[in-house]
Amino acid sequence: MKHVTSSRIREIDALAREKYGIPSIALMENAGSSLASEIVVYFRKRHRPIGVCAIFCGKGNNGGDGFVAARHLASMGAGCVIYLLFQESGMRAGDALTNLAAAKKMGIPVKNAWSVKAVTALKREIPKYGAVVDAIFGTGFRGAPSGHVKSVIDIINTARCPVFSVDVPSGLDATTGRAEAFIRADVTVTFGLPKKGFLLGKGPGAAGRVSVRNISYPRGLLR
Repeated sequence: MKHVTSSRIREIDALAREKYGIPSIALMENAGSSLASEIVVYFRKRHRPIGVCAIFCGKGNNGGDGFVAARHLASMGAGCVIYLLFQESGMRAGDALTNLAAAKKMGIPVKNAWSVKAVTALKREIPKYGAVVDAIFGTGFRGAPSGHVKSVIDIINTARCPVFSVDVPSGLDATTGRAEAFIRADVTVTFGLPKKGFLLGKGPGAAGRVSVRNISYPRGLLR
């Protein structure tokens, strides 16, 4: 299977919407549902309950995938807690905000992971979770995480449970594999096609096992 750059996957995403009329919120729904399914199958194969899943979300579409996954996991009986790495008031209207609102209406707890006090508390909370989802940054990320985001990434990397990254481990450049502070995932659930960065630089150590899911991209776009 070929590997693609972050710019190519953006093109595929845009063509799915503009040429084929697939709504962006449908792509997000499919992504989050695929992630939830991957988590359920992972634990089923090991004959273990999921327990409570902590889902760490940024304010972009990667975070939106995490909100969708939380809904699906909760619908299947798993406990979920959403951690926001940003102040909710800073979110723009769009698909991610729509899915956060839906998750809240389902009664899924939403916690702060952006204040100093909350990050300190997270160090005590992380050991109790049965699974962690990294939905902080997506394929458009460049640079190096800093401040509270770096602190949260460092704390996630101390988790004694499986860590699932959405599309790309947060902090990893999806094209070059460059990374400073980054999530070390057990499983990366990536969409459409695997990313070049999984093979380069820090990619092999960050991505873990890569599961490729098609989120309804037309097959012609993935050739």
